[in-house]
Amino acid sequence: MFIISLVLVVLHSVAIAGFFLVRDHVATSITEDLDRAEHVFAQAQTSRFDNLLTVARSVRDEPSLIAAALTGDIATVRGMLEDLYPRPGADFIAVYLDTGPGGVAGAGSKPHYTSPQILGSDELLTLVRSLANGSAISFGNSLMYDSWLQMVAVPSENPLGGRVGALIVGKRFSEKDLNGLRQLVYADLAIFSGNLLLASSIDNLQPPLLRFDYDASDGSNETLDVDGERYGVRALPIRTRIGSDANAAHVLLAAKYAKYWLPYKQLGTTALYFSLLILLLAALFGISISRRSLTRPIQLLARATQAIADGDMTHKVSLDRNDELGQLTTSFNAMLSALGTSQSELRQSQKRFKYA
Repeated sequence: MFIISLVLVVLHSVAIAGFFLVRDHVATSITEDLDRAEHVFAQAQTSRFDNLLTVARSVRDEPSLIAAALTGDIATVRGMLEDLYPRPGADFIAVYLDTGPGGVAGAGSKPHYTSPQILGSDELLTLVRSLANGSAISFGNSLMYDSWLQMVAVPSENPLGGRVGALIVGKRFSEKDLNGLRQLVYADLAIFSGNLLLASSIDNLQPPLLRFDYDASDGSNETLDVDGERYGVRALPIRTRIGSDANAAHVLLAAKYAKYWLPYKQLGTTALYFSLLILLLAALFGISISRRSLTRPIQLLARATQAIADGDMTHKVSLDRNDELGQLTTSFNAMLSALGTSQSELRQSQKRFKYA
């Protein structure tokens, strides 16, 4: 039992130490993966804006649109936009005229994209003002009801010199985009604004998201429980434009703890089987040692005691050991020898007394 208990203590200590080491390693791995996911997400957004810029320049350089803008008539521009739309790579196009009476015309994949509330929103007008102040390009993000649009604004120029207005092209971030981006960042993603969930690769995220204080996370790792699954998460703000403190939405990067613990659980299951095997071998070894070290010597001494009780003083215990049991055996044999000698002398004295 001592050997088995010792093995159990060792295995238990190793399991506890291993758990804390694995826990720290999992936390470090999640942090590293979220760092990488954040970096890849930023690169992906830069690439999307570059693609939008290419689309914006191609639309701006359309001769028919340039001619319509030169008329200064917003109705003519609106009609030309309807002819040019839909446009690959764009979900929203708007033209703001500087010439004539001015005005704005828009075309988009959803009716509300061209509503006066959207076309006159601060996010879009800020991009237009940025161009008016001398910027060659202006990038921004806008939340249009339930859609996150990434936008690029470029000046619409008169071929003879000067500018006639501003052109804004926007691309909606869809579920398809989210799933494609998920393959790049190797993490789950969600796009949300306040309590409004715009897109998510995590099922049933809305209820726990209501309890998540993303403003307090300041870009650090937090934990979020979704239907019994624990995630390491990081919330990043999506700014309305570069240099602005206003947020159009937030992106949530999430790493599932179970995925990181799975190989260690499998290893733990295998280690458990080996531990049981080790315990079995230790038990068999302990029983064998016990039988050779304790049970057999005690049985020999017990038989010798029974022999003495039966009057056999010539019995000897045969046990060649150098430990305490060996010393006890030597003392026991010496005692038997002394008792045998004493009995022999007693018998001889009795004989001399009888025949005296």
